[in-house]
Order: sequence, then C-alpha cells, then structure tokens
Amino acid sequence: MAVKKKRGYSFMDKDKLKDSEVCLILSAVSFGILALVSFISFLIQASAGAWIGALGLIGMLIGFYALFLGMRELTGRRDNSTRSMVAAVVSGLAAISWITVFLLGIHH
Repeated sequence: MAVKKKRGYSFMDKDKLKDSEVCLILSAVSFGILALVSFISFLIQASAGAWIGALGLIGMLIGFYALFLGMRELTGRRDNSTRSMVAAVVSGLAAISWITVFLLGIHH
C-alpha cells in the first residue's frame, strides 16, 4: 500500500531493502570462510582436524541462511528489484559451493 510522504507517494518500504543487504553480507562472509577453510586445508595438506570442520559447518550454515533470506526477499516482493535478484543468486552460489565441498569431503 502506498504511504503518503511529504513530496509524494512511496511504494517501497525501506525495511525490505535491508534483507537483501544482509543476504549479500552473509554470502560474502560465507565465501570468505570457504576461501579460508580451503586455504588452510591445502596449506596443512588435509590434516586439520575437527576445528576446520566446525568452521566449515558454520560457514555452510551462514550460506544456507543467506539463501533463505534471499529467497524470502525475492518471493516476498511484487517488484523484482535487481538488488534482491543479485542477493538470491550470490547466496545460491554460496550454498552450491558449500554442497560441492561437503560432497567432495564425503567422497574422499
């Protein structure tokens, strides 16, 4: 519903933009953790132990939460803004990357 403002009408709530920004930030954090975990694993030749797995699990959960926020933001709005589409795609890439790393870890 339109909200009457001083100079006209505004059809977009400012709170809705915050979810896409949070989604992008969480996706960047998830990719950062993925890069850190991969670098440490290659550096010490895959003998890191449980702490690297715990850090990877935290990064995976952050990535899936970002995907949830991105999908909720994308489906909750009638006008598909570019920011929410980019947030959904980036968080989807983060989730796919984590699934790939997880399945490669189980395979070996």
